[in-house]
Amino acid sequence: MISGLLALSAYGSLSVLAQYVPLAEPLALLPQIWLFSALSLSWFLAAQIVTAFADRWSTLRLMCRHFSGEKFDSSFLPPLPGKQSHLNACQGNLIVYSGFSPFVGSGVPLSSWSFVADVKRDARLPDGRAETPKQFHIRDLYGAVSSAILRLGVPGLTIEDQIFISGKDVRHDARFFDEQKERPHTNVSAELVQELLAMSTPGAARHYRCVRVVDWQGELVVSFFFLAALNAEAEEEE
Repeated sequence: MISGLLALSAYGSLSVLAQYVPLAEPLALLPQIWLFSALSLSWFLAAQIVTAFADRWSTLRLMCRHFSGEKFDSSFLPPLPGKQSHLNACQGNLIVYSGFSPFVGSGVPLSSWSFVADVKRDARLPDGRAETPKQFHIRDLYGAVSSAILRLGVPGLTIEDQIFISGKDVRHDARFFDEQKERPHTNVSAELVQELLAMSTPGAARHYRCVRVVDWQGELVVSFFFLAALNAEAEEEE
């Protein structure tokens, strides 16, 4: 019984042999069984390594041949279905998002801040006199901030207006959703952007001014999103 159990655990065909040989002879075969098992395991591991290397090599070869910066050819890709053909287009000024953070595709959030400023309170001059603040439109504030940033002369800097809306709300607003194509628009008009920019209380769709710096040949992108709202009580900035 012991010899039959030993033979079966190592190699099935040896179980028949164990019925016709004394106990000592199968024990003498143990070194050969262990050697055969070690060789089998070695061949198995070698085959796995070769397979993994071949898979990585073929993937790298495909990427270098078709997707490198100098050789990329969009004709290599199969066409998208009709309802997804808009995915080939560049990103517009309308961003539809899910979850809490609206800044889809802008990387990992680093920090955020907000404050409220009373724009009606008199300013105190050095001589003690009070100076009444001048009235201004929210567009003036955006223009002043943008001009100050541009004067920094940072290479690769761009400024643009973007509209953000949740995917839960976009279908119910014809300004952002195309019922015929059954998908959101990728761009909205400049008039709608200005309308959302001037809203004192942002709604489901929010306007942000995006300040973006691209460096390292596009490998590093830093984005700053600025929102301001002016109402009768206070000015709020995010």
